[in-house]
Amino acid sequence: ARLVHLRRNAPARCQSQPLSMTSPLISAATLAAQLNDPHLVVVDSRHDLMNPSVGRDAYAAGHIPGAIFMSIDDDLSAKKTGTNGRHPLPTADAFAATLSAKGIGNASKVVVYDGGNAMYAGRLWWMLRWLGHTNVYVLDGGFAQWQKEGRAVETQANTRAPASFQATLHDDMRLSAAD
Repeated sequence: ARLVHLRRNAPARCQSQPLSMTSPLISAATLAAQLNDPHLVVVDSRHDLMNPSVGRDAYAAGHIPGAIFMSIDDDLSAKKTGTNGRHPLPTADAFAATLSAKGIGNASKVVVYDGGNAMYAGRLWWMLRWLGHTNVYVLDGGFAQWQKEGRAVETQANTRAPASFQATLHDDMRLSAAD
């Protein structure tokens, strides 16, 4: 399936497909078979808007082997100014620097997951696509599906060596409030 912006009376630029792709989803079985791939970066992005520590606590209690944690508040958002919303989008340069520091480079295959509804994983998937990274997937069913299938988990916190991420910005993926 390809993602297309479909809106009544939308400008032509919103109907374009900025990046080609097959499916943004990867199954737990497929991910499990690829865990030893040195280019694979698995990212846990679990979060709860009402209790921001839930994601980090859930990661500490158990996560997919090798997964790193990226926080919606700390890694996927810009600093709040009081007028820019709850989770403001960081600049492309700032987010590329975060990706590099977390060990995500242009050659990385990234699989993101959250608790299961893909709301938070979807944000990271979209942000990577916005910066031109096409080799990114969302775990179908998230961590809930991983556990349902009885797959291995670990509690050891993981870090990766820094990598080089160079953004190729697809700013046509953003819409203004007027759009």
